[in-house]
Amino acid sequence: MLGFPSRMQVTLVSFYGEKPDPFVNLIRDCQDKLLESLKSAFLPYHLDQVHGTIVGLEGWRVAEKIQNQNFLSLRGETRLVDPSGLLTFLRSSDYPTFNIDIGGYEEGKDYGFLSREKHPHERSFSFRGEIAVAMGWPKEQSKPLDQLRRQFNVVNVLHKEHVTQSAEDNDYYFVLGRIDRRVIDDQRLEATADSMRRYLASRSISVTIDRDALSIVAYLDTQLPLDTSSRFPIMDSNLDARVLLELYPVA
Repeated sequence: MLGFPSRMQVTLVSFYGEKPDPFVNLIRDCQDKLLESLKSAFLPYHLDQVHGTIVGLEGWRVAEKIQNQNFLSLRGETRLVDPSGLLTFLRSSDYPTFNIDIGGYEEGKDYGFLSREKHPHERSFSFRGEIAVAMGWPKEQSKPLDQLRRQFNVVNVLHKEHVTQSAEDNDYYFVLGRIDRRVIDDQRLEATADSMRRYLASRSISVTIDRDALSIVAYLDTQLPLDTSSRFPIMDSNLDARVLLELYPVA
């Protein structure tokens, strides 16, 4: 562990560090295309740094429990997370497994769903402020990623996009790198985004989200750079309730 306990925040992510080969190849190819188009304006993340967020676990210590930040800031509710209960939930044999399709979304084709009222082709790649974001979705029409994020409510964790009870978020997104907007104009960015969407539509992969893909990551920087973040695979025997609790700042 890094020497920053009680100063860090915590999140639950997938594929931070090791990744399946098809995912590695896709990330590298996308980063190469962005570098080709944007040159020095694109700052790629380290391959191990790229990850898909499942749910944020941010908060702070209150005695032996953790005040969930999202429940308080988004819903005005004081919800305390039991570190032992959270780990039991994550390690349960009933923890869901599902597949995420990344790429292959052709413009104009009906895939039976929209993402934020937009076609998945349009949402498959975008620039959001200073980050380059790619996105995929579960195969199943039952929205298993959204349902999983909602299940965290039972251990008093709220997903940041679930501002209201009816809000949904079935998007699986991962950041490829950052953009230096001082040296690139909006027209070039939009042309690059269109090119990336067409590229992703021409190929596709599927990755499995299960317990083996998940890690709790303690971080100082929300970009999760490797040198100031600590990764704990869900089944890591060194990760217990005490270790998890001590990562959080004191209220």
